[in-house]
Amino acid sequence: MNFLTYLFYGLPSLLVLIWWTRRRQRLEKISAEVHEETRAAGLTESASLHPIIDPMRCIACGNCVWRPLRSCSGASDAVWRFRS
Repeated sequence: MNFLTYLFYGLPSLLVLIWWTRRRQRLEKISAEVHEETRAAGLTESASLHPIIDPMRCIACGNCVWRPLRSCSGASDAVWRFRS
């Protein structure tokens, strides 16, 4: 009885574990390749850490105040430039 229980539950679990491990390794390899391509192209930083706010298009919603740059782009101090 014990052998059948191990076979019934253990074999499918082992197959799922093998499938998951191989899938994880494949996805990790793809991710590493993309990361290396990005580093080689010099695209490791965002396009703009300091947004340019057009006062003519601003609707004064306050999103720029309530969502500081630190949380979304890694900047330590928010620097705002207004377009002339």
